[in-house]
Amino acid sequence: MCIRKQEPSQYINTINWLSNKQIQRSFGITKEVKLNEHIEWLSKQPNTEFLSILNNGLHVGNIVLDFNERHESVFLQIYIGDFNCRGKGIGSQAMKIALKYIFVDKQMHRVHLKVFEDNVPAINLYEKLGFIKEGTERDSHKMDGIFRNQLLYSMLSSEWKREY
Repeated sequence: MCIRKQEPSQYINTINWLSNKQIQRSFGITKEVKLNEHIEWLSKQPNTEFLSILNNGLHVGNIVLDFNERHESVFLQIYIGDFNCRGKGIGSQAMKIALKYIFVDKQMHRVHLKVFEDNVPAINLYEKLGFIKEGTERDSHKMDGIFRNQLLYSMLSSEWKREY
């Protein structure tokens, strides 16, 4: 299992996964994602790294890291797109690799993320890894006419160093 910079040949997997209703719901995607729009969007994200999660050489998911160098902080998103690979510890392994990359290689002070409150497997993973719940963004996202809460989690480099 490893993570590495996403290659253009992997964009089609990403588009297929982001078209899945379950992934759309867990990410809050409210419109169809098209390949050309995705490529254009990627080109307009100068502080963002798009990483592929590879398991036995197969692209099974993605990690997005949006860096704020001034504040030594990064916003993280992760998903396992290949449903056959969920629940097998791949997300946990990928997160551990990503956290080492963030705190050791990139020397960031803080990593933070958002998760919908009904995404219990993700919440369990983040808490198991040592993320601290900072609060709730109430009714922060409207999807299919329903407002949903998002939970805010973070980890500081000092917390990561104590844990790992």
